[in-house]
Amino acid sequence: MRIKTLAALAALSLAGPAMPTLAAEARYYDPSNVASETGRTTDYKLNMTIGCPGKGLLDAPCKVPDSDGDGVSDDKDRCPGTVAGARVDASGCELDADGDGVVDRLDRCPNSPAGRRVNAQGCELDADGDGVVDRLDACPGTPAGQKVDVTGCEPDADGDGVADRLDACPGTPAGRKVDAKGCELDSDKDGIVDGLDKCPDTAAGRKVDAQGCEPDGDKDGVVDGLDQCSSTPAGRKVDAIGCQLDGDKDGVVDALDQCPDTAAGRKVDAQGCEPDGDKDGVVDALDQCPDTAAGSKVDAKGCEADGDKDGIVDGLDQCPSTPAGRKVDAIGCQLDGDKDGIVDALDQCPDTAAGRKVDAQGCEPDGDKDGIVDALDQCPDTAAGRKVNAQGCELDGDKDGIVDALDQCPGTLVGRKVDAQGCELDGDKDGVVDSVDQCHATPAGRKVDAQGCELDSDRDGVVDGADQCPETPVGRKVNDQGCELDGDKDGFVDALDQCPDTPAGDKVDNKGCTLLNTIVLRGVNFENDSAVLRDDASAILDDAVAIFKRYPALKVEVAGHTDSSGAAAYNQQLSARRAGAVMAYFVGKGVAAEQLTAKGYGESQPVADNANPEGRAQNRRVELRVLN
Repeated sequence: MRIKTLAALAALSLAGPAMPTLAAEARYYDPSNVASETGRTTDYKLNMTIGCPGKGLLDAPCKVPDSDGDGVSDDKDRCPGTVAGARVDASGCELDADGDGVVDRLDRCPNSPAGRRVNAQGCELDADGDGVVDRLDACPGTPAGQKVDVTGCEPDADGDGVADRLDACPGTPAGRKVDAKGCELDSDKDGIVDGLDKCPDTAAGRKVDAQGCEPDGDKDGVVDGLDQCSSTPAGRKVDAIGCQLDGDKDGVVDALDQCPDTAAGRKVDAQGCEPDGDKDGVVDALDQCPDTAAGSKVDAKGCEADGDKDGIVDGLDQCPSTPAGRKVDAIGCQLDGDKDGIVDALDQCPDTAAGRKVDAQGCEPDGDKDGIVDALDQCPDTAAGRKVNAQGCELDGDKDGIVDALDQCPGTLVGRKVDAQGCELDGDKDGVVDSVDQCHATPAGRKVDAQGCELDSDRDGVVDGADQCPETPVGRKVNDQGCELDGDKDGFVDALDQCPDTPAGDKVDNKGCTLLNTIVLRGVNFENDSAVLRDDASAILDDAVAIFKRYPALKVEVAGHTDSSGAAAYNQQLSARRAGAVMAYFVGKGVAAEQLTAKGYGESQPVADNANPEGRAQNRRVELRVLN
């Protein structure tokens, strides 16, 4: 109902120039707007009294209190109980220059570095009271009364981690591990401290040398206490009991065994090797040809070898490395039927005419691999994989001077200019070739139509690339950015704005019209220095009567105002009489009295400057203030 009422009142301002009009001006009370000490603020360029907490909108201005007298009013004071005389910041709280949580008034160390923990006096903490603050104290638990160095730790002359007052061995060499008394450790109890003990895990009770290790007379790695072969020659490998190894168990120790992997149970000579009667390298136990002639090559069975398995023993084979399965002649060499120097097994052209040069495959050379032998090739340097004609030259199907292998546009029309890729030129890179492009200078990246011109999807005259409102309805006027015009800047485009001249800053409804709370009855005038209505006021007032009757629940205050001419007390009475006269007119026309109240404000609420006639005329007014 409220929206309908305000809309109806607003309609009074839409009358033509032939009759007086009701000009509407909105007044709002904004509790989030902090008042100044005078209690005044500016709302729509009009000075209005906001009032103080607990008082009405129209009460006189007040002074905001400052309970603790620190110069910060209570409404802004975050520390309302500040001690008298203390210096405070803009929020009313005592100053803490070093930000340590102790206000300057109590801070004995006012320059503590930022972020440091402090005590109640504002000084950095020293938990063990040794004179070194905790953040620098490397030994924060020092017993009371002990002398400390600059790091807060007790003196430790030998740096072994045991303070001098507890150190039973104060001259321990640097870096040695010590026990709780500051003496070096001897973990295996052999009388050699760990710092010098090269064998720190010696079994208890064993004799050791100066390095803390058990003696090993023959230096075989087995200590004498466990060595069953105590005279092993130097450098020999031994087993766990200190005796030399015999890996193949042939009775010849590994150090002398020239055949250390002899199979178990085989007879061996003094060098630990099996006998080979014909000296062919195959031991007798495995030799299937034990009487091979001296110097002959044999296979693993002791028989003469045919290394390439071509049927010609190596002793007669002039080509001893013939690949398996190849046909050979009587001297063991592969066949070459066409005598071109390429054996038949590798010859891909086995019938080459005598005397021709061939490549490694036995074929006549084709240097550029285009399928045309060099003898017939007119373009012998064609790039690999390219299609060529009978003369060995690359194809150019569309005759544009770019061979097909490089031509990205192989169907170019005859006579068109092309680039290095064989495609027609497109100077502005819009995808439309120059021969068809009607807009040759389209900016890079813009979408274009088939003629190469930028799109204007909503047909508003602004191309899509520059259009910030690309879906403008057809026929709407737009600005240079392609957006609909909004002449009064109220957020409603002119095409939809039913009130296109809304004053700047006004809040508007969903039709673009000012939301109203207070209506000035422009054209409602009185006889000079009187509360008698002039005859020309009735037209305006009758329109208002119609609205009251249409909305019987509407509650309105009739507010009278004067300029500053004359005494303030007289102006107050005159404004009240004039407000009463308008209310009486409404009641006389059938408006229910309970819908109305009348009140005079005299000269207390000017809306213009009283120093000039125009301003005084605006201040002499009657307003209807909607109460519900």
